[in-house]
Amino acid sequence: MLPPPKQSWSHSTCTIDTLKNALSDDSITAIESDILMGTVVESSDPSSQSSTSQPIMAHPPDTTSDLSFEKFIKLSLDEGGQLKKHLKLDIKEAECIGPILTALKKRPIAKDSPRIIYFNADILPGPAVRSSKCIEANMFIEKCLKFIQQDGNPQNYAFSLGWKTDCRSFFGYTPTDVAAMQELMEQHQLSEKSLGVVLAVNARVLAKRVGCFDELLKSFPSCQLLIWTGTGEPAISSFLLQYLKGHYESIGYSGRVGFDCQVESNPLKGIFVDVAVKAVSVWWNTKKTFQFTLEALYGASSTTPRIKKND
Repeated sequence: MLPPPKQSWSHSTCTIDTLKNALSDDSITAIESDILMGTVVESSDPSSQSSTSQPIMAHPPDTTSDLSFEKFIKLSLDEGGQLKKHLKLDIKEAECIGPILTALKKRPIAKDSPRIIYFNADILPGPAVRSSKCIEANMFIEKCLKFIQQDGNPQNYAFSLGWKTDCRSFFGYTPTDVAAMQELMEQHQLSEKSLGVVLAVNARVLAKRVGCFDELLKSFPSCQLLIWTGTGEPAISSFLLQYLKGHYESIGYSGRVGFDCQVESNPLKGIFVDVAVKAVSVWWNTKKTFQFTLEALYGASSTTPRIKKND
C-alpha cells in the first residue's frame, strides 16, 4: 500500500543546506528533488567546478549544484540503510536514469524501511505543450522496473508519473491523456511490480476538467493523485483548492488525493491571481496559435523568415 497522499513536502531540495534542513525538520515527511546531468560546485568554493558530468540536484535551467545525487542519497539514509524521509526523484533528463539507478545499487535501502522512493518523470505530452519532448515512457518505466526487480524489494519503490503541461492551458487533461497513462500502467503491470502509482497533475489544468481521473481511480484502487503547482507558477486561491478538494470528497476519493500546492493566504489576492493567470492564458495561447499558423503557412518558404517559438 502506498504511503498516505497527504504528506508535508520539501520542494526543489537541490542544495546541501536545503537537504540537511529538510532532513532535520520533523514537520517534513517527504522530500522532492530535481535531477539532471551537470557538474558539482563546492558551496565553500564556487570556483572549484568539477569537470565531470554526473547526476546533480538542480532545476532547469541550472546545470551546477553543490549536491550530487550520490551525496544526496548518502545523506538521506541512516546508518541502518533506512530512508529518513520519503524521497521523490524528479528526473528531468533521460541521461540521468542509468547513473541514478547505479548509485542506488551501491546504497540499497533496508528491506523494512518505512519510507519509500518515488521514481518521478513527465513521460507524456499534456495540455498546452503537446509538441514538447518528454522522457520516453517505456524506456523510463522498463529501466526502473528492472532495477526494482534486481533489488528484490518492490515495497520500497513507487512511480510518480505525469504529463508535461502548462498552467496557462485553455483546456484540461483529456480522455486521451488519461487513456494513454492507463495503457502504460496496465502494459507494465505497475500496480503489481511496484508499491503503486501516483499520478502528478497540475491544479489549474485539472480544474478545467476536474472529473477526468474519476474512472481511472475507480479502476485502479492502488492509484493516487498528487495535485501540484509548479516552480515559478503563481499560488492558487483557497477557493480553487476547495473546489478540487470538494470534488474528491463528493465521490469518496479524498483519502487517495494529496495536494502539493502553493496557496495564496489572502483570499482576495488569490482570486485576483487566478483571474490574472486566465488573462495571461488568453494572450499566451493566442500568441502560440498565431505563431503556429504562420509557420504552417510559410514555414516551407525559403524567402519567408521562420518565427522562433520562445514558449
